[in-house]
Amino acid sequence: MITTISGLEYKMIKRLVGQLNVPTSLNKRTSYPPILSKRFQHSIKNSTYLYQKNKHLIMKETIEKFYTAFAAKDPEGMVACYHKDIHFEDPAFGVLKGEQAGSMWRMLCNSQKEKEFCVTFSDITYTEGKGTAHWEAQYEFSATGRKVHNKINAFFEFEDGKIIKHIDSFSLRRWASQAMGIKGFLIGGTRFFKNKLQEKTKHALAAYMAKQNS
Repeated sequence: MITTISGLEYKMIKRLVGQLNVPTSLNKRTSYPPILSKRFQHSIKNSTYLYQKNKHLIMKETIEKFYTAFAAKDPEGMVACYHKDIHFEDPAFGVLKGEQAGSMWRMLCNSQKEKEFCVTFSDITYTEGKGTAHWEAQYEFSATGRKVHNKINAFFEFEDGKIIKHIDSFSLRRWASQAMGIKGFLIGGTRFFKNKLQEKTKHALAAYMAKQNS
């Protein structure tokens, strides 16, 4: 049962939580400053619980919104889930920051506009400021016309209710084998291939961004 408190009490609790060293984890050993009444202590516990629960729901909803937008080829919906200081990283592009990350999703979604493209996601988890998800993409690799079914594990960190860090991990050799055939199978797991691929993708992204800003 959650105690109902007045607006004045809420303001006092909010001020006290901000100014005093009040624990945010709840357990039997949690102690509070003696100046707080039992009712205030109970209210703070409830407020902390609701705050943590709400944070977790926001993270889950943000991840779901991100991939739902991706499946709909809606890059603006995806970018809306990102913090302005987003740090993105994956084997194909390497590290992208800020506007680069948003533009990368715009470029990819635009490249699949009139093509068969399927994104599914599952296994969303979330904890204190972090989250994970599994997603899969099925599409045609434009350079070779070969079908690709990529399986990716994603890691997220959150700040201010937005994704501030997004790391995608997948087997580059497996992807290269599907996208490029025997050549990809032979060299897809090498550092040389990874460096060359990232050089090419970043060049394409820079050209795309320049065109969008012209």
